[in-house]
Amino acid sequence: MSKTDVNSEQGKATIEQIDANIDRAKSLAEAENEDGLKELAEETESLISSLSGKGSVAIRKEKRDAFKAAAQGSEKSKDKAVEKKDVKEGTVTREVADPYSIEGMRELVNLGAHKFAEGARLHMKIKDTAIEVAKVILDQRVRIPNKDGIPDLKATSNAAKTVSRDTYQAAREDLMKSGISEEEADKAIGKLIKSVQNNMKEVIFEYLGALDSNPEEAKRWELVAKPEEKPLSEAVANLYGWEMPRELESGERGAEAEAGEEGEAEHHPDPADTVIGYFVKAKGELNKAQKKVRTLAEEEEKERVRAEIDKLVTDLVSLKASL
Repeated sequence: MSKTDVNSEQGKATIEQIDANIDRAKSLAEAENEDGLKELAEETESLISSLSGKGSVAIRKEKRDAFKAAAQGSEKSKDKAVEKKDVKEGTVTREVADPYSIEGMRELVNLGAHKFAEGARLHMKIKDTAIEVAKVILDQRVRIPNKDGIPDLKATSNAAKTVSRDTYQAAREDLMKSGISEEEADKAIGKLIKSVQNNMKEVIFEYLGALDSNPEEAKRWELVAKPEEKPLSEAVANLYGWEMPRELESGERGAEAEAGEEGEAEHHPDPADTVIGYFVKAKGELNKAQKKVRTLAEEEEKERVRAEIDKLVTDLVSLKASL
């Protein structure tokens, strides 16, 4: 894993991930989940080792000590783990210690990371990419129970926060593998994270609005007491302290609102992101050209290609000099 400055935004996010892992370690120790704890220890050590910059030595020691203490647990924790084994069958499942014990969670993290990185590489509109990623993150949340045993739509549990962070971290690494610098990857991911946060409520409301016509998905919410005078979507929204927007209850987004959002999304484009997006696409075309060059047999054909390469190199040098 590449080094991360603890004083940067990415460094702070990594430290938050480490803290979340420490909390997970406590839960895994209580449940005496040795396999899960071993896997988590390896992941956390990798994150801790990646920390660099001013103050990183002390932070690395602090986090290692904290994880070790959490993983060892206490006698009281072991007693609680034994008590949990005696819980009656049929009791509602509460928060999970390890989100990856949930079927399909690892695949969802990979899918979210792929959509994140692909959107940045292809220079798609930030809003369009963010909505696609938000849908994947919502799919993660509906599979993760909160402390009340219902889908964690607000991401209040450590499990939901962990998989979101893992999604962003995986997307960042995916971007860097494609040739984007660490600094530019951090900027792109930062903007997309903010846009996901801004659009998440809209995605949640669209999901809730579809519950009334989707009996299969509605089964997730069988613990919700549905008032006779309310549709399930409204009952679930109220459970989280929300009110369903009228246009979404009727299945309409509102053209005026959508137009306003699109205008807002395009109002402050980052020129550097735009230029880098062009170069990312150009690199892909060059890779294709490299493969085709090997098929050239005639010297005349090769000479024509050399001339084009010389022109391209000249243009790139001039462009660089102009910066």
